[in-house]
Amino acid sequence: LMRLRQPYKLGDLPAGLVRLTMGVDVQKNRLVYAIRGWGARATSWLVDRGELHGETHEEEVWEDLADLMQTPVHGMLINLTMVDSGFRPGKPFNVPVNRVYEFCRRHSRVARPSKGRATQNMPVKRSKIEVTPKGSPRKYSLELMLINTDWAKSFVHEHIRYPTEALGAWLLPEDIDEGYCAQIVSEARIRRPSGQAQWIQRSRENHFLDCEALNAAAGLLLNVQRIKEGRGLRETLSVNIGDAAPLEDEIVTVETIEGPPPATSTPATSSSRPRGAAV
Repeated sequence: LMRLRQPYKLGDLPAGLVRLTMGVDVQKNRLVYAIRGWGARATSWLVDRGELHGETHEEEVWEDLADLMQTPVHGMLINLTMVDSGFRPGKPFNVPVNRVYEFCRRHSRVARPSKGRATQNMPVKRSKIEVTPKGSPRKYSLELMLINTDWAKSFVHEHIRYPTEALGAWLLPEDIDEGYCAQIVSEARIRRPSGQAQWIQRSRENHFLDCEALNAAAGLLLNVQRIKEGRGLRETLSVNIGDAAPLEDEIVTVETIEGPPPATSTPATSSSRPRGAAV
């Protein structure tokens, strides 16, 4: 994956970037995240990655995530955050509040709970659920994003094979570490005798792959594959450049669609964020 490195650093916004998404993988004692920028025809750049440490059944680490999500990166806000709800922090009788659902309810403008599915016709499917802050049915509606995990992980593994100069390339900063790269290739896709695709873990540390699969789903919902060439940042914004984020076009319209059918082809430590949010 080191061939995907480009001349920018973690925390920078590369030229051509239009949208930002974040994927969050929930573990018992930490939140693992990756922030990805999107440009023309789903070209993408890793902007940041890291871990927010803390027991996820407690509220403090979720406050850290809210700070991270709402802090502009050189003046640009994260457009959509996908939070995996497959793991529920805490036992219901000890922690009646479903932390994932409650976080997404509080930040419903930008955050969505998600859950992976091994088999699903559409890449991303919306499902309305009625939950209370404790996670039981009733009162308000929350939109759960059901993600075809085969499509999402295949998107990542297919796009890392793109030439770095091609539209749709999946790019990394020059200071990315080997631990992150190892997690991206920590699973392999095989086809079972039944013909169904299955992803096999080659390493227990696969959290950044999960985060990037969530980013792929978020990018699809933002319709990044239809972003036209010529839009986005005119130049790379780095730590040494001001907070303004000039765009080539003042208005970028991106509509939400369900997307194409699923594809049929076949660790890092703390983040070095320049924004002052502690890990």
